[in-house]
Amino acid sequence: MGAIAWIINTIVIIGVLCVMAVYQWRLALLTIAVLLPLLPLMRMLQRKQLRAYDTMRTRVGHTLSTISESVMGAGVVRAYGIIGRTRRNLDAAIQDQYRAETRAARYFALMFPLGDLFGAAALATVLAWGRTSDRAGGWMPARSSPACSS
Repeated sequence: MGAIAWIINTIVIIGVLCVMAVYQWRLALLTIAVLLPLLPLMRMLQRKQLRAYDTMRTRVGHTLSTISESVMGAGVVRAYGIIGRTRRNLDAAIQDQYRAETRAARYFALMFPLGDLFGAAALATVLAWGRTSDRAGGWMPARSSPACSS
């Protein structure tokens, strides 16, 4: 599903930019200029997120192996009286997994607001440009736009 989404989203973005360029090429360039800094920011977040998820997967594996050791070795744990040490090891593994999951979720939680922030900046910039262009006589009035013509 991921590859299909990448292909479809890329086609949609290129199509929207082409339509924008046909109607208002300055507007398309302005939108690209506002959204372009988002690419390196998202790439940086993606790299950090991948590292964090790798650490998280390692911690999950460690937690599962610690649980398995305590369950499979329950007789040995009781026989040698190392219940406290086994419990501390399991608690430490769970805490490490929790911290790794929290760190990984933080990067994912930053991606959507960052996209929204840049989208809002692009919208505000386009609206401001349209307002100033309207005063200068360069903006196409709504009544003569192809979408509103009868």
